[in-house]
Amino acid sequence: MIQTSTYSASTSAECRLKRGNPLGPFRKPTTYPKLLEAILSEQWKRSKPHWFITVQWSPAAPDFKTASSHSRLFRNKLLTAIYDCRLKEIPDSQDRCRLIWFHERAEDPSGRLIYHTHLHLTELPAPYITQQKLELLILKWIAPGFRCLRNLYRKKDPAVVVKP
Repeated sequence: MIQTSTYSASTSAECRLKRGNPLGPFRKPTTYPKLLEAILSEQWKRSKPHWFITVQWSPAAPDFKTASSHSRLFRNKLLTAIYDCRLKEIPDSQDRCRLIWFHERAEDPSGRLIYHTHLHLTELPAPYITQQKLELLILKWIAPGFRCLRNLYRKKDPAVVVKP
């Protein structure tokens, strides 16, 4: 006779952490904004961002998963363009510029909830320390062929905005 084991609540309880929540006071999902604020303030203490980039995906990202997928592709294209290398040759995270991503929900004019993305950049290499060079990099090297970045040259609410 073959014995089979079933997943039960008692086995899952054994796998949990024994000493409570490692995040301390941030125990409930409702305190996620506080947790995020604490993490960001800690990162900003280490190094403040030099560039703030807002990306409006088009067509608009209807859910978090889509916005994350677009951001991952944008990040890969950005890093390969900055370091002039292939994807597998990108430097390790401690040896490259820092990227902090936020996905924000907002209503579009028709009332649908859509996501847009904010990116904070720190410690860029020397060729991209000016706003013009960073914008040129995005417009000429990242946006072409990236189907989620249309409306780059729209006067009202452009797809990518770079601010110092």
